[in-house]
Amino acid sequence: GEPSEAVERAVREAVAAIEEDGAEVITFGCSDVFWLQSFLQRRLYEMGWEIPVLEGYSCAIALAKLFVDLGIDASGLKFPGERPKQWRRKKIF
Repeated sequence: GEPSEAVERAVREAVAAIEEDGAEVITFGCSDVFWLQSFLQRRLYEMGWEIPVLEGYSCAIALAKLFVDLGIDASGLKFPGERPKQWRRKKIF
């Protein structure tokens, strides 16, 4: 297909992250760009960069499969509940 401005911009930003910041992996910050992963991975490889490009959904699924394979169960920890209606305050002098 024809070159896409989105792909070209992603390539420029990835190369800048690698060269300027020493990035060893590229991870997308938004799931809307999942489709860029294969294009960006291929373009970086063609440029000589053997750096993994990760996409959140695929990583989450792979991690869930790993937990199942290892027999790891869900944590019993949870977020704190709501505060009680009557809250005892300490006086500080």
